[in-house]
Amino acid sequence: MVKLISVIAVSLCMTISSSALAVDPDLLRKCQLCHGKLLSGKKKNPPIAGMAYDDVLASLTTAIPKKMEKVAGKLTEEQKVDLSKYISGLGGQNDGDR
Repeated sequence: MVKLISVIAVSLCMTISSSALAVDPDLLRKCQLCHGKLLSGKKKNPPIAGMAYDDVLASLTTAIPKKMEKVAGKLTEEQKVDLSKYISGLGGQNDGDR
């Protein structure tokens, strides 16, 4: 049952990303490595799906967590904005990857 829900959620995420906002899958994978497939967090990393746009953008620009400095430093301003829009539009899927 959990796997079925995960598959549905991933499919929904892919639908949202392809229709609502085009986000480079390679960029999204970098987020998913630490925050989980659904960006719902992992043991040492918080959920970010559905976070407020301003909070996501700040974590990529002005208030960068130490663990994210290397990744955020390689992103363009446009990529940071696109990722922030996408992640904030996910609606907080806080189950699955923990």
